[in-house]
Amino acid sequence: MRQHALRIDTHPERRDNPNVTIRFRVLVSQDEDGMFVAECSNLPGCVSQGKTHDEAITNIRDAIQGYLASLQKHGEPIPPSIHEEIVEVNLS
Repeated sequence: MRQHALRIDTHPERRDNPNVTIRFRVLVSQDEDGMFVAECSNLPGCVSQGKTHDEAITNIRDAIQGYLASLQKHGEPIPPSIHEEIVEVNLS
């Protein structure tokens, strides 16, 4: 399973500054039928898929943008951008 932090270029709450970027972690896995499934865990129910990994990423980006537009339309808060660190450990 690969993780991606997608950069969404338009933040719905900041239309006055369209260059604001918000990051979401996306988990991509391949199902038993060979489809790639992409899920954004901090946006409940925001899941998409594609025949290829790249198609799944393109589709989840569209799904996230639609999800954020719906939150804005209904006056709901946008979840905060992620901040992640990679921690390496040695196996003895």
